[in-house]
Amino acid sequence: MKINLMTIFLMVLLFMITNIIAVPVKQYDILLSYDNEKINVENITLIGSNSNIKERGDYYVEIKNDDKILDRVNFSYSNEIYYDSLEENTLNISNGGIVQLDRFTFNVKIPYFEDMSKIAVYDSDRNMLASKEISKKGSGEFLIILVLIILIISYLIYRLKRKPNKKRMKK
Repeated sequence: MKINLMTIFLMVLLFMITNIIAVPVKQYDILLSYDNEKINVENITLIGSNSNIKERGDYYVEIKNDDKILDRVNFSYSNEIYYDSLEENTLNISNGGIVQLDRFTFNVKIPYFEDMSKIAVYDSDRNMLASKEISKKGSGEFLIILVLIILIISYLIYRLKRKPNKKRMKK
């Protein structure tokens, strides 16, 4: 069975259109670091996600446009790790405890707003712990549209070059 270029083109186009339509909700994934009771914003990444943001806790992130608050997302963290020790032969729990970490990183997801310009992290006493400006970068949708245009132009060039010469026969 021979598949022509038009069929392949239509399959790719259909795949790309369904991906554009099924784009998940935009969110920011914020990487925070804890270093001896100080919290810093390490990185902010724009992601797509189908999950709702259901964070709870005493700390919170404010999403701002200049000085206007667009939203607030609560979060919590713990610098404690609980552990158990096992006996080598029986694998029964023989010991356990808590380890306090001085340094670690964790993530908080916040909703995306087109006009957001800054995030600020606060503790339960409303003390600002960290803040970071949000730079606007081009979206991936532009790239998808560009690829579609290139595919369409390539297909049209291919069709024009393959067009058979039809000579009219004179009787």
